[in-house]
Amino acid sequence: MRQKLDWLDKNILFVLSCFLIAFIPLYPKIPLFSPIEEYIVRVRLEDIFILITVIVYFIQFARKKIFVQTPLNWFIGIYSIVGILSLLSAFFLVITIPLQAKHIGKSVLHFFRYLEYFSIFFITISSVRNKKQLHIIMGVIAAVIVTAAVYGFGQKYYGFPVFSTMNREYSKGVVLELTNDKTRVQSTFAGHYDLAAYLVIILPLVLSFFYASEKTALKILFGFVILSGIWLLVVSALRSAFLAFLIAIGLVTLLSSMQKNKWRKRIIWFCTRSIGVYVITLIIFVGFGKNMKQLFIHSLEAYPKTYNMYRSIFPASQDSITDDNALIDQYIPPQPKTSTVPPDVDPGLKEKVEVVTIGQTGEIIVSYEDRPPVYSECAQKRGLSLCIRLDALWPQAIKGFLKNPFVGSGYATLNKQNLHHFTEIDGTDNNYLRTLGETGILGFISFYGAIITAFLFGIKASTSKNVDLATIAIGYTAGTIGLLIVAFLIDVFAASKVAFTFWALTGIFFGYYTAQKKKNCV
Repeated sequence: MRQKLDWLDKNILFVLSCFLIAFIPLYPKIPLFSPIEEYIVRVRLEDIFILITVIVYFIQFARKKIFVQTPLNWFIGIYSIVGILSLLSAFFLVITIPLQAKHIGKSVLHFFRYLEYFSIFFITISSVRNKKQLHIIMGVIAAVIVTAAVYGFGQKYYGFPVFSTMNREYSKGVVLELTNDKTRVQSTFAGHYDLAAYLVIILPLVLSFFYASEKTALKILFGFVILSGIWLLVVSALRSAFLAFLIAIGLVTLLSSMQKNKWRKRIIWFCTRSIGVYVITLIIFVGFGKNMKQLFIHSLEAYPKTYNMYRSIFPASQDSITDDNALIDQYIPPQPKTSTVPPDVDPGLKEKVEVVTIGQTGEIIVSYEDRPPVYSECAQKRGLSLCIRLDALWPQAIKGFLKNPFVGSGYATLNKQNLHHFTEIDGTDNNYLRTLGETGILGFISFYGAIITAFLFGIKASTSKNVDLATIAIGYTAGTIGLLIVAFLIDVFAASKVAFTFWALTGIFFGYYTAQKKKNCV
């Protein structure tokens, strides 16, 4: 018993890390309670488990059982200070957050969510110290991907329940079901966008271990995991994530080829592996990517010459698809009065419009009618998904930045129409502009400074003679590049399942890197 307790004392953070790495992506977003009833963000079971783990971490820290100094500590510390300054500026300087409980609470809640994301970095960096632990973590990750794929398969073909946070009502834990074959699979995630972003960061890591594995059984295992993950990515039908994934796996293949000792071997290895992985991806895309194909076609329609060239090769299809967007219900431009349907919107889509009339006796009668939405000229030409960003979200973020270029306009202030406007959901669909708008240039430099620093350490470690260190460095580096690409169109570093996973992997990489450096194995 004494030995077991000693082992648990030394490995409790590792055990909790493995649990969180599996639980966070796999447990659906079923809420426990709402800290602010009018808002979409809710407290869930994962938050409770992370809090427990953080308490354990501080106990171990106070006992001097753990302490890891990395360059990221400074960036994270500075960003946390900037976050506080941003809130104070929003309260008392630029006045973008009224001094009312629900407004203050919402912005403070966002600030603490970032601290929660960072916490898992410190937890995992103190957990993974040796080769055996690294391999166990990879086993957990492989199991997560396969489980998510199985659940996604069940959603698509057998009516498995969907839990979404695409709007405030859904975020209450409403049980949904995919309605038809055009609806995007989201598996255990809150939306197809964060499922796809998760796969962009995690699949390159699995591919890196697939390349490095010498045992046939491991090759087969990781190969099956990769096939499952690519299928899940394709049926999630997020174009930006799919393109980012293609770039990331190319980078994994390139960096892995550099492990060979001669240029001839490097070139041959890179070419053969690239052909293999891209052909397999293409086959899965052709077989299951009908939805994503239609979305790519909709994107081409904004460029007539390119689209006509495409249509000259491939005849027109009658298929259409709805491009779901978390903010679609909030985006109702006032002009023009009549409009055509954007290429990425279901022609049958309607919205409830409030109609006010006066009765025969002078009473006011309020009724609701289902009418086709009115779209901007940009949306009609380029698609609703892109023009929500161009017409509304991105300009709002830039305005927030200009209010205080140093520390921004404060958390959860970029979608507000006026000081007292309480938005049910906040997003920019561009993580870079969101960071600039909410926390200014200081927040931008410190936040992405941490990510770029981690990336540079990954590049350095990718050439290590230590095979396991090089393998995780290659996968982590490529996944980071992929996620940074997706961040141009999605707030990936503010999406909980994605953000937790990214900072957990960052901690795993740095933890193993630091341990090997102490052994002079870097």
